[in-house]
Amino acid sequence: MAYRFKLNEPVDKGLLRIAEEQIDLAIEHLRSGEDRVTAIHEGRKCLKRLRALMKLLRPAIEGEGYRRENERFRDIARLLSGTRDSDVLRATAQRFADGGTAKVRKAALALVAGEDAARRSAAAPGNGGGPVEEAIAALVAARKELDVLKLRSNGFGALRRGLEKNYRDGRRAMMAAYDEHHDEAFHEWRKAVQAHWRHMGLLERVWPEVMGARAVLAKETADLLGEDHDIYMLIAKAMATPEDARRPVDNRDLIAVARQRQQQIRRELAAKGEALYAEPAAEFADRIGHYWHAAKAARRLARRNAAEAAETSGEEIETSNDAAPRREARPAKDQVPPKRDAKQGPAGPSGRVPAQTLERGQDFPLPTSDGSVPDEPNTGKEGEKADAKAIGQGRKGKVKPVRDGAKGSSGASPRPK
Repeated sequence: MAYRFKLNEPVDKGLLRIAEEQIDLAIEHLRSGEDRVTAIHEGRKCLKRLRALMKLLRPAIEGEGYRRENERFRDIARLLSGTRDSDVLRATAQRFADGGTAKVRKAALALVAGEDAARRSAAAPGNGGGPVEEAIAALVAARKELDVLKLRSNGFGALRRGLEKNYRDGRRAMMAAYDEHHDEAFHEWRKAVQAHWRHMGLLERVWPEVMGARAVLAKETADLLGEDHDIYMLIAKAMATPEDARRPVDNRDLIAVARQRQQQIRRELAAKGEALYAEPAAEFADRIGHYWHAAKAARRLARRNAAEAAETSGEEIETSNDAAPRREARPAKDQVPPKRDAKQGPAGPSGRVPAQTLERGQDFPLPTSDGSVPDEPNTGKEGEKADAKAIGQGRKGKVKPVRDGAKGSSGASPRPK
């Protein structure tokens, strides 16, 4: 399923097509029976794509359509977020446990054990049908109501304002994050970058190389911001976890190592963010608009050229079919009788040697007894005698047979005096 708009498709049709595909994909993952962690992770990714799609088209959606659908998909994601957050926290703590000191390892494994206990409690009987079943039911209902979404415009204008607004929000969030250095500020920037990354995927066809490069940069930035947020959640959990009096665990070393890794991530993010948001929002949106219109024009030109080529090819085929019978009606070359007056070499069409060609000392193949002319002239002494005798006889008006059995042309013309 391609998460992108098609250049030959109205934007409103693309909106419904992409939304339906992502809803169906989310339901498929949640119903698949695959690993629970993977199923929920993939389902949440579909919900993020849906919300990014709605955010891109927000200014163009009529009435309360955006607010209704955005809240719907946000609430479905929250049904799965508790389970997902627990899985992420557990995985993050395990990474620090694997590479940390003894104290760090002890504190991290204590967090892993606590998350395992919380998961078993959530899976105990009597806790209802579970968040996954609720999410599936909500997605089924959402799919049935998608067709109520209406757009105010149906070209690039339906995309431009949302593209510009999200880019501007991300640019401002980046500046705020580095001004304030608060975890929540980096989390807000992360949400804008994730949406921008998906917007580049939706618009990939306007210029695949350029949009693909931006998507890669945005994805790398979003991944780093995601790790930063995971560490932030780990730190918050470690600071809120009371120490067990029987098995005291000191989380200070774990928190210090986590903060150190955050600082490394944020130094990397500064360079990537500067490249990602290198131009003002309005200029960025205008540039993408030029790509959009140029790509559509190129597509129209390619279609016209293809149609003209097909038409020209059809004419050539028709012409060749008309000429085929005429070619077939022509006789083969070996069936065409030679013309009497045509000059076909020195012997002429009759096979006789003209008298004027029988000059003394001239090399010329004499006719054989069957009237044909050999490919090569007579050579050797016997050939020279036969040539001389034939030339002498030609003066008398007749050519007598030569000794080697070949006969000259009896009708050869005498040499003029």
